[in-house]
Amino acid sequence: MAPRIQVDVVSAEEPIFSGEAEFAVFPGEAGELGIFPRHAPLLTRVKPGTVRLKIPGRDEFELVYVSGGILEVQPTLVTLLADTAIRAKDLDEAKAIKARQGTEEAARSRAEKFNIASAEAELAQAIRLHAKKKGRNTHLVVFCIASEGGSVASISIEGIKKEFSGNVVLEDLSLHIPDGKFYTLLGPSGCGKTTLLRCIAGFYEADAGRLLFDRDDMTHVPTHRRDIGMVFQDYALFPDKTVFDNVAYGLRARGVVKSEIRQRVDQAVKSVGLADLAERYPAQMSGGQRQRVALARALVIRPRVLLMDEPLSNLDAKMRTQMRDVILDLVQEAHITTVFVTHDQEEALAMSDQVAIMDRGKIAQTGTPEELYGTPVNAYVADFIGSANTIPVDVEPFDRSAGGAMHYRLCGRRLEGVSGGARADEQGGVLVARPEELSLHLVEPAVENAVPGSVLRRQYLGFKTSYRVRLQDGPEIRVDLSGGDRAIDPHPGDPVQVLFPPHSRVIGA
Repeated sequence: MAPRIQVDVVSAEEPIFSGEAEFAVFPGEAGELGIFPRHAPLLTRVKPGTVRLKIPGRDEFELVYVSGGILEVQPTLVTLLADTAIRAKDLDEAKAIKARQGTEEAARSRAEKFNIASAEAELAQAIRLHAKKKGRNTHLVVFCIASEGGSVASISIEGIKKEFSGNVVLEDLSLHIPDGKFYTLLGPSGCGKTTLLRCIAGFYEADAGRLLFDRDDMTHVPTHRRDIGMVFQDYALFPDKTVFDNVAYGLRARGVVKSEIRQRVDQAVKSVGLADLAERYPAQMSGGQRQRVALARALVIRPRVLLMDEPLSNLDAKMRTQMRDVILDLVQEAHITTVFVTHDQEEALAMSDQVAIMDRGKIAQTGTPEELYGTPVNAYVADFIGSANTIPVDVEPFDRSAGGAMHYRLCGRRLEGVSGGARADEQGGVLVARPEELSLHLVEPAVENAVPGSVLRRQYLGFKTSYRVRLQDGPEIRVDLSGGDRAIDPHPGDPVQVLFPPHSRVIGA
């Protein structure tokens, strides 16, 4: 276990980090401090020039930021941290890192080009070897922000625009995704949801706008430095690698030592229920098992953000339901910000903390599944979330201060409803009537707030019976009655009354 210490890091008067940090000591050049955050984008907030490091109860040290995460420091700080680390026997742990090729300069160059966390072991070992050649017996301090396993990022999308060959796919789109939430981008094919996900991942660079993880501007940061995990629709596993090697790939690319790779991969494979299949190849596994491997590979690196592009679309209905629970259990345990893309409304409702419904490159509405289902802002949202009868109606003027109560006309009948955004003058609105909220009654006696009609079709579905009803001088609608709610059980051709509850919403067309 590396020693830890409370620190405050300030760059150009801007607070960068305040909290617990850990560090390790390696033989190397005196007077240098390497900062390697577990999450590399922290470095994007360190500005060239002076950086202040304050250790509570001790002096404040001024450091000079060079590049690639290297800071020039006063020898007294090196001695202070080195002594602490040596007492913790961290030096023995550091020496266990296996030698890697490259010089100090080459390693620094790679640290700038690739993910800083990936270059941690390589840089430390390169400087160690470089110092050994010079016969020096000084120390390099590798200083790590101790945020692994608990640092997640909120995502802020500000006015992003993306077009391909003149076709605008995302248009001035803004969205905030809170940290630690399971957030779903929902919409039909071609609405821009996958393009938005790829902009977040860095596969596409937006033509305009900004993308931030917390306060870190990621707009022009390459994919490999964004600290994301990605689960693709087609799994994207290496066919020539075993389950273990597929899951370990990201850790090896980051230079994690073998002992830690073994421990983390074993834990990840076990968490997805594949501990007994670690030596199998993807071709020897079912679709659901391959999806679990892809999920384990994305989570084992402990990313700030997990991105999932329709990961369940290739599975059968039963396996999709099972994998929903697996995914939710894992991301909730990891407490990781997750962006999930799907066109399946049932997945979105069942899995999400919040949902953004997309329509032709724009956000139609955001909210919790309950808010979107219960209070859609327009007919597009109402029809896309759940099943809804959306019926054009004439709206009577009403007093907006009266708690939203209003009247509308349907099939020549004056009915009571609730305003959900319809205009207050005599213009059209859209009645949103969920099939399960409606009920059927005999034609006699007359029922208040009901419209007469006739049954066209009856379908028994076990837990409910679904009816297709044509309203008198009006459209066809669907009515769903559960077993215990059926006051009557009409058949095709039977006349009925359809009761529209007074809480049915009328929204803008």
